[in-house]
Order: sequence, then C-alpha cells, then structure tokens
Amino acid sequence: MPRLAPGRERQGKARASRNSQKHGLASAISSLPSWVARRAELAQWIRETYADLPAELIEEIAAAHVDLERVYNVQEAIWEEILAGKVESKMQGGARQAPTETAVGESRKNFEEAVDRLGKIARYERRARSRRNKALRTALRMRCLREAY
Repeated sequence: MPRLAPGRERQGKARASRNSQKHGLASAISSLPSWVARRAELAQWIRETYADLPAELIEEIAAAHVDLERVYNVQEAIWEEILAGKVESKMQGGARQAPTETAVGESRKNFEEAVDRLGKIARYERRARSRRNKALRTALRMRCLREAY
C-alpha cells in the first residue's frame, strides 16, 4: 500500500476530525451566541406574558421558535440569491444585447441548485414548526385546565 504525501495525510486527518461536527441548521442553538441571546430574549417575553407556564415549557417554545427563525433567515438568503442571480441583458453602446448561452445555462444551473437547497431546508422548517406547535398546544392545554378548576 503506497504511503500518502505528508501534507495529504495531515489534511485527511483534519477533515476526518470534523466528520461528526454538525453544521448549519443541524447545529444546536447553544453553539451560536447570537441565537442564544435571541432565545433568552424570547423566553423572557414569554415568561413575562405567561408567568403561569413551567420554565421548561417556556424554554422549549422559545428554542423551537428561534429554530424556525433560523430556517426563515436561511430561506430568505437563498431567495435573495435567486433574485439577484437573474440573467440580465447586457448593455453595449446603448443597445441591449441578448444574454449568451453560457450565461443562461449558468443562471439556470444556479437557480436549480438554490431551489434544491430550499427543498432540503423544508425538512428543518417542518421539524421546528412541529416542535413549536406541540409546545404551544401543551401550554394551551395547561392554561385551559387551570382555568377549568
């Protein structure tokens, strides 16, 4: 078995050490400082508004809602990419020129990749929305039970 060049072996080990590292929307909120602050702010607002809810439920509602906000931010960025990547006609000497075949093909490819990413993100959105709605239904049931007695 041939030995790898010294640099390649180190690069491979570095890449392999990150195999289990989560990325993007799969990473926990606790690893993202700006979102930790947003979750705390939202949990505080829920606590002030609905003081009778248990702390764990408040944290679950806030965390799930922040996950949903993260998904929306990513979706918004992808839509901005799509809209900014429109194929526009070139202006040359005051006359409009049709886009080249290469520009059209590249634009179509970028559009298809962005739409594919939106489709993949939909699973994170469904999961976050489901978690938030489940926590909200639990909160509503608890409040209804307290009011009934």
